[in-house]
Amino acid sequence: MYVDENALMTLGEELPASILQTKALMKAEEVLGNHQAAQDWLVTPALGLDKRAPVALLDTQAGTEMVSDFLTRMAHGVYS
Repeated sequence: MYVDENALMTLGEELPASILQTKALMKAEEVLGNHQAAQDWLVTPALGLDKRAPVALLDTQAGTEMVSDFLTRMAHGVYS
């Protein structure tokens, strides 16, 4: 499912937390290979996120970008 962020928000507005969480789950599924692994990862503290669980960061755009960047690094074999 593709979500056009520009169609959903205006300048200075953040996406709703539910959309941020859905996008993070979809990317985690892509990187980790399946839904269950992604769900488990989202609630497990990660060293690359200062020992915070990814789900704890998904309530803001900035936190979601941190999680997304970390998943991108994981996809390329960089875990710190």
